Amino acid sequence: MNKIMSNGNISISDFKEFYLAQSKPRSIRRLHKELKLRFPQRKLISLATIFRHSNSEKWRSACEVIDNRVSEKILEKNVSKKVKEYDNLAQQLELTST
Repeated sequence: MNKIMSNGNISISDFKEFYLAQSKPRSIRRLHKELKLRFPQRKLISLATIFRHSNSEKWRSACEVIDNRVSEKILEKNVSKKVKEYDNLAQQLELTST
């Protein structure tokens, strides 16, 4: 949360970025409370406004897309790592069997 707010206030777009960057399980209420504590000198939008925007802008769908992308990248890394391990094992077996 080292993001610098442009005008000193935490806008709805700032809040959305923080929300989407949260790890699972995401919570609007928890994030609102955390931002209030972390930035007491900054003006923070109300929870009602945040919930209204989150519903109209479909933040949950955006979270699912982000989470799916992250899962796919992690899966790709794990598969690549396992393929390399199996290739190394196969090479070692070939070397020992000859």
